[in-house]
Amino acid sequence: MRKAIFIADAHLKSPYSQEYVDLVDFLKILIKDDHLSALFILGDFFDFFVGFPHIVFYEHLEVMGLLKELEKKGISIFYLEGNHDFFLKKLNKYGCKINFISDYLALNINGKFYLSHGDLIYKRNYSHRIMTFFIKNRITNLFSYILPPHLVYHFAHLVSRFSRERIREDFNENQLDNFVEKALKDNYSGAILGHFHKKTVIRRNHNDKIFTVYLLGSWQIDRSYLVYENGNLFFETFKK
Repeated sequence: MRKAIFIADAHLKSPYSQEYVDLVDFLKILIKDDHLSALFILGDFFDFFVGFPHIVFYEHLEVMGLLKELEKKGISIFYLEGNHDFFLKKLNKYGCKINFISDYLALNINGKFYLSHGDLIYKRNYSHRIMTFFIKNRITNLFSYILPPHLVYHFAHLVSRFSRERIREDFNENQLDNFVEKALKDNYSGAILGHFHKKTVIRRNHNDKIFTVYLLGSWQIDRSYLVYENGNLFFETFKK
């Protein structure tokens, strides 16, 4: 893999918002980047995103069209579901070539890296886990097929707003301990996570092993993203 981009938490709502306009410009730049091999979206690209096989809502249309152009150019796109994303994997059954991943992805770059949105790495965040189980189980998935799309759309919007206003928690580095310990047992050397809207690099020493966590910032807040190129991982910020 020559070059990869990692981005998360754009929380796009309106095509007229500045974060939306900037992201459209950014994706157009990526289309022209002949070195780019892969784009990894680590969840919550939109403020809420429901996987309807034959319906694209207007606020998703332009961005999804640009992702399709990237895919046609041969760039691999991996979308890891966040807590504002619902039932996206079923889009693959209808020919969508974006790789939708509901939980996590193992990626070999300078070692084995664990990629996920990051909202479920804290085992003791019980309120968030209960809500995730409630909205992302097989029965709810079935209802998303049966109910009219506009009802599912409004339900997803309500859940998204509730999650943002009532359940979100601040990042606490000490809560990484259990996650790092388990990841090292599974032979991971690092992780790339979204969700926390905090751009930083954390290195933990556990039993003489170094584990590196890259927390992606929020595109919505600071236009930041992570780049892998020439064997290096580094943050960049989009500027017009």
